[in-house]
Amino acid sequence: MITPKISLTISQVFNVAFSVGMCFFTDQMMSVYKAGTFTGTSKVAFFNAMNLFGLQQVQSSIFCATMKRSDNKRAVSVACFMIGFAWIFFAFSDGLNLALGNIPDIFPAESMYANLVLFTFIGGCNFYAWKESGSHLPDFSKLVVTGDLALPLNLGSLNLSFFGLWLAISPDTFFEQFAPGVMDSLPNNAVIKPVLMLILGNSGKAMICNILACHATISADASDNDTKYRLLRTNIYTGMCWLGTFSKDSTVNLMTGWPEPMKIMTFASCFPVIFFQAWSLGQVKVKVPKSIKSA
Repeated sequence: MITPKISLTISQVFNVAFSVGMCFFTDQMMSVYKAGTFTGTSKVAFFNAMNLFGLQQVQSSIFCATMKRSDNKRAVSVACFMIGFAWIFFAFSDGLNLALGNIPDIFPAESMYANLVLFTFIGGCNFYAWKESGSHLPDFSKLVVTGDLALPLNLGSLNLSFFGLWLAISPDTFFEQFAPGVMDSLPNNAVIKPVLMLILGNSGKAMICNILACHATISADASDNDTKYRLLRTNIYTGMCWLGTFSKDSTVNLMTGWPEPMKIMTFASCFPVIFFQAWSLGQVKVKVPKSIKSA
């Protein structure tokens, strides 16, 4: 029998594997996929896009890691449902793009088919665990968090939704707004552009999936502060990681000479929100027992 702990652990492990490849060993990951690579500033742009997508896997892996240890059975059941939904959604999305011929040629078809099988398997494991744990569903009337920790959770999701929806709906206008003129200057432009659009679009979709997973899981038991605490902590961990990459991106832009007209706006919307979330978490009174166990 596949329990919620097992299914969420499976998701956690594969999300970690994808995030490590995307964020730290991008060339090696492309070799595993037998995919093509880029040179010069096209490679820089490709790595930056993969880094952004990898961060969404980081958030999902932390979500799985914290929820698999929760004692709230309703919340854990919904967590399995939402994680299963995310994997199946990406299997469908990539499968549709593959059928329509929208997957760039640098990604071999056999590698994409392998992804579809993997995503479907992981999604199936989570749906099985969801069924075994009571088949609890989100309370869609309670997706907006209320009560304790509501403001930092809702504010963080609202801020992230701006970027996620824009990336998911129109990655080309997003790229042009944040780096005007850069796309046309990239070497091998005709090849790199569809690759960047695919990765950035998927990054936005993953952001939305993460936001929905957070709020849907909380809605399963809207008054449970333990779940809110766990998922606010998850958002903070990811936010702090992102701030590091934001700083890195500024250095990269300086070295490449790329413009960054949205830098101040992005900093002004994200930095205060992330630190407000961290401050809010710090206000929660937590008593650490003499004997510490995983929780």
